[in-house]
Amino acid sequence: MSTDPSRSFAALLRAHRYAAGLTIEELAEASALSGRAIGDMERGRSRA
Repeated sequence: MSTDPSRSFAALLRAHRYAAGLTIEELAEASALSGRAIGDMERGRSRA
């Protein structure tokens, strides 16, 4: 089991996005973030 917080956040973000029935683009528009930022967060590659 992974204890890396960025991996845990990535999995949680993706699970919530799927549960809400949103695409990355839809979530990006609703959150005022870019699709690339959302994708990076879902891959655990976000720095912020």
